[in-house]
This record gives sequence, C-alpha cells and structure tokens, in this order.
Amino acid sequence: MSPVTAQIIQFFSSLAIAIIAFLIKQIFQKRPKLITFYAHASEVTLKSDENTDFITNTGDKITIRSHTIVVGNIGKATANNVKVIHGVLPINYTVFPPVHFKKRDNEITIPTLAPGENISITYLYFKDVHYTQTNLLVKCDECLATAGNMKHVYDLPTWAMAGFYFLLFIGAVTSIYMAIGIILCFYHSCGVTCWI
Repeated sequence: MSPVTAQIIQFFSSLAIAIIAFLIKQIFQKRPKLITFYAHASEVTLKSDENTDFITNTGDKITIRSHTIVVGNIGKATANNVKVIHGVLPINYTVFPPVHFKKRDNEITIPTLAPGENISITYLYFKDVHYTQTNLLVKCDECLATAGNMKHVYDLPTWAMAGFYFLLFIGAVTSIYMAIGIILCFYHSCGVTCWI
C-alpha cells in the first residue's frame, strides 16, 4: 500500500469516527430542547343578536384579537425556569394545562417542563395590540427555544409508515455497504474490481 493511500484511509477513518462520535453524543446526551410556535392567531368583530356590530361611544367597532403559542420540551432532560418574555403582556391569558407559573412584569416563568411536555398560552386582547408585539423570546436556564412553524399534516396509515421505515432501513444498509466498499477500494487500491 502506498503512503498516499494510507493517508487517505487514515483521513477518512478519522472523519468517520468523528462523525459517529458526534451523532452518538447528540442521540444519547440528556439535555432539554425547547421549541415554540404559534398555534393560531385570529381577530373577531363582536356582533349583537341582530347581526349588527357593537359600537363603542366613540363610534369604533369592538374587535377582539387572540392567539396561542405552544412551548414544548422535545429534549431528553427537564427544562428549568422556562421564561416566556413579552413585549406587551395582555391582561387576559390562560396557561393550559394548568401548571404552576409566576408572572413578573412582562414575563411568565414556568418552573419546570419535563421531556415531552407541552404547554399552550392563549392571549385575548383588543385591536390596539398585535400578536407580533406580545411574544419576544422563550428560554430556559439551559437553552433558547427554537421557533418553528406549525403544519397540519395527514397521519399516514400504519402500513404506509411500515413501508417507509423499511425503505429507510434498506437505504441505510445500502449506504453503509457502499461506504465499506469505498474504504476497501482505497485500502486495496484495486479500482473497479473491488465492487465485484
């Protein structure tokens, strides 16, 4: 084996070991991981039984806005002191499921959020506030929350999911087989014949 081939094999072996170690650390390390997203945002103009708009003394329509955010811990450890920080915290809000929390100025603090636990906070306010002004940041002692988008998806039937995982398994086995073949080609320096 030539020195160049040995160096290439050593480089790719070191790279593979580093990638595998990183993936194992990510999979097995216990730490919290917060996510947050808007579940909905809406605006409703109040109407009377006669289907006419309620009007204030100044002649304005009464419009109520509402939105809900979801905060979840998708990590493998408990998130401590989860803080939901607001630019404007409306007076009317509900935390569901009912958990113990503290309110201080424009901040709602939830003492702990267990792995796999989700909470939602629903706000109700008038049209002088917009939902983009309320929620600024979600964080805990260990990390910042990752903001995401909510998508409604159709759940596939069990047979389709089983087929998907089977194809995923076949693809992973094929990729590993090809990687071993490439390493053996470099090791033996025999070119195309190593695939036979």
